[in-house]
Amino acid sequence: MKSVISTLLLGCSIAIVSCQKEDQASLQEIQSKKAAVNATTNNATVGDDVVTSSGHQLELSLQQQNDGGDWDYINPINLSDNSLVTYYLGKFEAQASYHIRNLKIMVIIPYQYDFSQVKGIVYKISAPRPGVADPRVSFIGKQGEIVNAYAAGGMTPGVAATMSDRMTAQGNAIFYADERRTITTTNLGNVKITAGFNTGPAAIGTEIDNGQTVTQVENENGVHTGEVYFTIACNASGWTNTYKPIFTYDWNLNAAFHGTLQD
Repeated sequence: MKSVISTLLLGCSIAIVSCQKEDQASLQEIQSKKAAVNATTNNATVGDDVVTSSGHQLELSLQQQNDGGDWDYINPINLSDNSLVTYYLGKFEAQASYHIRNLKIMVIIPYQYDFSQVKGIVYKISAPRPGVADPRVSFIGKQGEIVNAYAAGGMTPGVAATMSDRMTAQGNAIFYADERRTITTTNLGNVKITAGFNTGPAAIGTEIDNGQTVTQVENENGVHTGEVYFTIACNASGWTNTYKPIFTYDWNLNAAFHGTLQD
């Protein structure tokens, strides 16, 4: 599966309020799972690492990426008004840390907002136009070789009907990625994990750390899957050339990894 991710380069923005909440699994339960994985030496533990995370962020958009404009824009507030409206690209990041692995998953959600700087009005929040920008997934922390990373989504636009409206766009994005790692086991039962697919059966019997010899080598393709549900909200009016729109993001991220749980 080839990636369909488009690169999205954005200007400076300032997040002025942000909070994130992980799922309700107890700290004791998570620590016991980690201890069980770390105590396993004879065989690498294969299983599932599942996490749910939610977040709320308020962002003042100082200079998002200008993506052109339209003199023939259909004004949803006043259909007879065809003044220049500029398309801007924004983005936000939904993140979650796996419970067992030392790895954080991050999904970037791009969006477009239609803004008249002359009138100080945001008319619409929607998905970027086709081919401009797509969601993308990446990882932070101790990871293998990430391949086939894929993300795609959709959005129901938020459209202003009056100057006093508060628009809310809703959407979701699904994501997938393969993680290639080599799982090496020694005669003492120790497990060593390296990124990518490395030497296969020829490595068996090779002497490594402190006289240990390799007894098993396995190329593993771990799998990351998940989905993000989100809303993006903004007031229609009240903005000026120097006072840019303020956006509110709310999201829920569900992610799962299946493979060897050690790092």
